[in-house]
Amino acid sequence: MQDEQMTPMQLVLRGVSRDVARVDLIENSGGRAPLSFEDVSHGVRVPRLGTPELVAIAQQVLDETDRGGAYMMGTFEIAGPDMKLLRDHKQEAAVSKALLKALKKQGTPAVFGLLNHEYRGYTVAGIRFYKPGAQVTTVRRNGVVLSGGNEGVVDLIRRAWNKVNLW
Repeated sequence: MQDEQMTPMQLVLRGVSRDVARVDLIENSGGRAPLSFEDVSHGVRVPRLGTPELVAIAQQVLDETDRGGAYMMGTFEIAGPDMKLLRDHKQEAAVSKALLKALKKQGTPAVFGLLNHEYRGYTVAGIRFYKPGAQVTTVRRNGVVLSGGNEGVVDLIRRAWNKVNLW
């Protein structure tokens, strides 16, 4: 499971209101900035995914895994106080492991408890999930997606959005 040779994509919401918006995924091989996809006059918005939304998507992955879903939760991408991804992979792995354990055992409130106390200053910058035997998919802040293909990714995020009315 590597981020290498992943297709960059952008999540967008299409629709006039958040209650009827449809989640879509657009290829971003040109490396455009997330907000450049926004066209409010035509009802296209970029979801402002932050830590709460990413944790909710991670919870959706876990919930579906428990019901025999196709995706498995991998890890969290962690950013430091400067909002840059941690370069210390051991530190990132330790924080991610603790957050994932809390999410599995106690749900989203436990993750926020850790981020507000033991891991104050850290934030969730992305989540990695995968289908067994397939490449990892990463969903990052502001709807940036890296994936070897979008098969099932949009549907998973749509279910998460519908479940918790994200964004």
